Amino acid sequence: MNYGGGTQIGILAGPFVESAEEVLDNAPCGFVSTLPDGTIVSVNRTFLDWTGLERDDLLAGQKFQDLLIIPGEKSYETVFLPLLLTRGFVNEIACHISCGNRGPLPVLVNSSVKNDAAGRPLAIRTTVFNAAERAKYEHELRLAREQADRLATIVTSSADAIYSMTVDGIILTWNMGAETMLGYPAAEAVGRNVVDLIVPPGKYEEFAAVSARLQLGETQQLDTIRLRRDGTLVEVAASAAPVYDDKGTIAAFSVILRDITDKKQIMAALQQSEARFRGTFENAAVGVAHVALDGSWLRVNDTLCQIVGYSRETLLTKTYRDITDPDDLGAEQYLVERLMAGEIGSYALDKRCIGGDGSAVWTGVTVTQQRRENGDPAYFIVIIRDIDDRVRATEALRESEARLLYAAKSAKLSYVVVDLERRLVQASENQEAVMGYATPGFETGIDLDRATSVFLDRVEQADRRRVRRFLRQASSGDPVPSLDYRVRGDDGRERWIETRYNLEASRYGRAIRFFVTNMDITDRKRTEEHIRLLMGEVNHRAMNLLGVVQAIAWQTAKSQESKTYVARLADRISGLAASHDLLVRADLKGVEITELVHTQLLGFSAGMGTRILSGGPSLRLSPAAAQAIGMALHELATNATKYGALSNSEGRVHISWQVAGAADGLFSMSWIESGGPAVKPPTRKGFGQAVIVSMAQSAVSGQVELEYAESGLSWNLRSPVANTLETEDAGDSAGNT
Repeated sequence: MNYGGGTQIGILAGPFVESAEEVLDNAPCGFVSTLPDGTIVSVNRTFLDWTGLERDDLLAGQKFQDLLIIPGEKSYETVFLPLLLTRGFVNEIACHISCGNRGPLPVLVNSSVKNDAAGRPLAIRTTVFNAAERAKYEHELRLAREQADRLATIVTSSADAIYSMTVDGIILTWNMGAETMLGYPAAEAVGRNVVDLIVPPGKYEEFAAVSARLQLGETQQLDTIRLRRDGTLVEVAASAAPVYDDKGTIAAFSVILRDITDKKQIMAALQQSEARFRGTFENAAVGVAHVALDGSWLRVNDTLCQIVGYSRETLLTKTYRDITDPDDLGAEQYLVERLMAGEIGSYALDKRCIGGDGSAVWTGVTVTQQRRENGDPAYFIVIIRDIDDRVRATEALRESEARLLYAAKSAKLSYVVVDLERRLVQASENQEAVMGYATPGFETGIDLDRATSVFLDRVEQADRRRVRRFLRQASSGDPVPSLDYRVRGDDGRERWIETRYNLEASRYGRAIRFFVTNMDITDRKRTEEHIRLLMGEVNHRAMNLLGVVQAIAWQTAKSQESKTYVARLADRISGLAASHDLLVRADLKGVEITELVHTQLLGFSAGMGTRILSGGPSLRLSPAAAQAIGMALHELATNATKYGALSNSEGRVHISWQVAGAADGLFSMSWIESGGPAVKPPTRKGFGQAVIVSMAQSAVSGQVELEYAESGLSWNLRSPVANTLETEDAGDSAGNT
């Protein structure tokens, strides 16, 4: 890339020559030159560093619009490029550029067209500014505005001027009281520096000192002068406090200005009339007191006595420290010392007072200091408000929220709030635990499009069409029932999720947000699937039982005399009944594998030990494994009787099992037939094969090998010990036959 010749720059002791190419290549913003169709022909190093791309890759026919994130790419073709070619330039276009694994980068794009002598476009020169910090600031600003909205009713109706500003003095909010008092409408005040707007020149140093203390976390109260829009001055009582963000950092200041023009007149009148002063003091709706420098009470009103629960006479015998909770005394003593030293003009805090009955009462305390004419401290002026109900209600709310979250976690339930106006999505802190995958920033809020994309990527392909339709209906306000679908977690495991939503609409009926609950119903779905499978097995097993009974009856009739026929037949049918009963009991506890084998083959007891051989260590199967393996053995025995080694008089079956390794080892079991008729693979796969293969594999997370060798069928099962045996057997697999 070549941007031109050198530039002479004087640095300290001598000149320094740096080429324009070097200057542009390392500029703090990106420079991209393209052909009119967007093909990149030059790019500086800053842009390459942002995107993580190589210069050769971009100059190999890459188009600038292909780097934009949808819908930015479409906007470039349909809006940006036509506007650029029409006007010759485009300024401050906000979009996102793909940066590979780093994620999208918010940027501001400024472009201009270079034309030839005939006015035809030759190239497009684009300057790209990194807007990540700006996006972050805008996000924080939205949060601040959201918090301000919650207090809008109080702030808007207040006659005092209430506004908030950044630590740099930029006005963020401006209530009607400020409009009335200072003359500036909110639209004109917000965004301007408060010093330029309402601070008189003579108060610049005072304002700077107050701002410095606010940045240290101190609450400030002072009487001062502010400038109205019409140029007149107004005396105000200013109360300012720092505003903290969720990280504990001071993000802004809140300020209340009260017009004290009338107050000063009242104070003058009060100085002339002690009676009027005492009337105001005694009848105040809040607790008011004068406290000596040693902490003893000089004067208290009835409201204060009611708040702390002491009679006036008793209270005047105590000190300020006597009724302060010991746990709060240290913090207030520190503020008192600063107030005495003149470091602060007042302080305010919430603390607990020990009432007359010994109970703690939460109070909001504001303390200022009255000084003598020579400036020495005279006494403290204390205002106490009863905030006990508010504090306890806040604590109760916090406990209720904690209980709600605990209940949600216990129920595997999470919630998501979708703000359709701001296109912002927030989720509860247990969202990852329920859904099985992490979405960075979800708890504080992420873009709706990004959240939707991440979510759909996790939905199983077979369910995505239904989920997309559900999202469209929910966003448009159409009533839709709950939806069940599957997602794939970070651990690769499939989860079933049930989603329900509740829509919130504006007074005009437009959808503005909806509240979504997600519940993990994997266990329920597995139970339902298990029930369906068992119902099919019950039906199939009944048919098999009838076939086995018929075979038993026929073989018994051929091999037994008529006088013993009934008894022998009854014995074999009883064996089948005992086998079925063992499977039912296996749902409640583990089953000894030898007992399971003998029970399943009880109807073939004539061949046990001669034609049916079994052996292996003493092991106890888990209920799920016993049920699946038992059904497989029953199916194998049935098939062997009908078609395999047990269908003639020479065939044999060898059943064996073993364990290799400890709890993390491998369980194996085999059924091998020999001496029967020549085996042919089945022409179709019915429910019987599902029992022998699929059900056995699924129950123990194992693998079944089924071979139809001409010499005889063989069935081999291998599975993890932990998924197959009861806990004590899984930990000690070295059993004996």
